[in-house]
Amino acid sequence: MNEDDFARIENHKTNLKLDKIYFEHIKQDLHYIGEILETGDSIFVKNKEIGLISVDKGCNGKSGNGLQHIIEQRFEKDGKSIDEISAVLALVMNATEDGKIARNVEVIQNDKDIGTFDIEKNGIISFVSKTRDGRDEKFVITGFDDFSKKEEAGVAINAVIAENSYAPEFVIVKEQVVATLASSLILHLDEIKRNIEKKDDKKVKQEFNKIKNYENSEELKKYFSDKKQQGRLQVATESLNAVIAQHENVPKFLDIYKQMEPVIAFYSILPQSLEKSIKEHKNVVEVRHISSTAEQGMSDPAAGISTLNDNTNLPQSQEKSTHIKETVSKSTFNYLANEYNGLLKEFDENIKDYNTLLTAYNKVQEENKYLKNQLHSHNKNNSKER
Repeated sequence: MNEDDFARIENHKTNLKLDKIYFEHIKQDLHYIGEILETGDSIFVKNKEIGLISVDKGCNGKSGNGLQHIIEQRFEKDGKSIDEISAVLALVMNATEDGKIARNVEVIQNDKDIGTFDIEKNGIISFVSKTRDGRDEKFVITGFDDFSKKEEAGVAINAVIAENSYAPEFVIVKEQVVATLASSLILHLDEIKRNIEKKDDKKVKQEFNKIKNYENSEELKKYFSDKKQQGRLQVATESLNAVIAQHENVPKFLDIYKQMEPVIAFYSILPQSLEKSIKEHKNVVEVRHISSTAEQGMSDPAAGISTLNDNTNLPQSQEKSTHIKETVSKSTFNYLANEYNGLLKEFDENIKDYNTLLTAYNKVQEENKYLKNQLHSHNKNNSKER
């Protein structure tokens, strides 16, 4: 960074008014965001120009909106880190409440404006819908860096991270961001599986492009190292890989699988037995494909690849295919069996605790009964003496 760049960034800091009061508001916004993501309860903020606006947990995936949509989009489209996304969430909340209208899009339908607002502050846009399901209720659809103010947005994001990196509110939001992205990854794997079954390679590639940023996220890898979370991801990927194994004699799907391998390998979620079966089957397919190209006398191997399509009649190994299915079934069964045994063990321990407490309770009851009898006998004797 040269002197001019440094001076420009310092000027941005001054103009953005990133002072103590601002960061107190940001910390409060982080607290609210953590609550929304944890509980699912929405919060209304009041913008001076627009009025009440709902900030929702929302959802990821197709037709997503709200905080979860922001998390997914900023990770997949912008390649932002977990820290940066957490800061963006706080800045979007802050812009929603204190920002100014940068753009007002009017869409008139049945004499009603169902358009949107762009509310901007510190280079961050809060994209707000004017209606929800036909009702006059404004809510945040998404949030992002203002394209024309990228540098300002970058300064604001970095300032929020520097000021709050160790704050409990920021840590909680980061945990929720990671959990949201974990769910998004599983959703994408399920979508890839469904579209492979439909033989829709275009949508398969679209979904794959969305998960490229998941490959090197250490935070997500740590999240999936937890036994329970790893089980969720393993079931999803085993199911996906079984489908891929059935279609991998088709070159375009084989190519997609090769691209996906780093993502799957990164999380260490593919059982070795299944991995070995798929690799063996893949090698057989590649050898047969090369032999087929050579027999046709093609001088350019790439030309041979381009001539193959879904209808290519390549021999399949029924034995290997059956082995793959059996491996998937066994692995899924083993995972569920382990979960069941864990719950059974926990139940047994609870029963032991219950029996211990019951024994103690019965003992106390017996002691109380004895004391009551003693007291009754004592009172009876006193009565006789009188």
